[in-house]
Amino acid sequence: CITYSMSTKQERTGMIYKEMWKDPQYLLFSRKGSPQDHAILLCSVLLGMSRDAYVVKGTIQVPTAMSKPKLVEHVWVMTREDGGWVTFWEPSTREFYHLPNRWVETKKKVVVEPKVQATNEEEEDEEDETALAIQDFTSHEVGDVMVEL
Repeated sequence: CITYSMSTKQERTGMIYKEMWKDPQYLLFSRKGSPQDHAILLCSVLLGMSRDAYVVKGTIQVPTAMSKPKLVEHVWVMTREDGGWVTFWEPSTREFYHLPNRWVETKKKVVVEPKVQATNEEEEDEEDETALAIQDFTSHEVGDVMVEL
């Protein structure tokens, strides 16, 4: 079991500063870490499984001793699924949320030009081949996403 442990600075301010991000190896060796450490490990595992995964940062409201909740920074893992679905993975509670129609896959054409520097023999060989190769690649656009926890 890997336990949760936040720095006092993160607990006090509710902010996730640059120095608070650790790599998955640190989390596995220390056997404890912050929610962002858990999210990085989860994202790494999902990427290893060839999933389209990202660590995303946002804010949530947490209850306080006072009546007004506090707005703090938090992280999730987001995966883009087939059919435009997006899944948010909550590393703190093991919950996940499926949201439909959140991104659109579009096809674009990219022109790849041949090498500029070539010897005379290479130039003659290249003249026999197509001067430009057109290659399809996929571009992903993600719309605005709002998750309420």
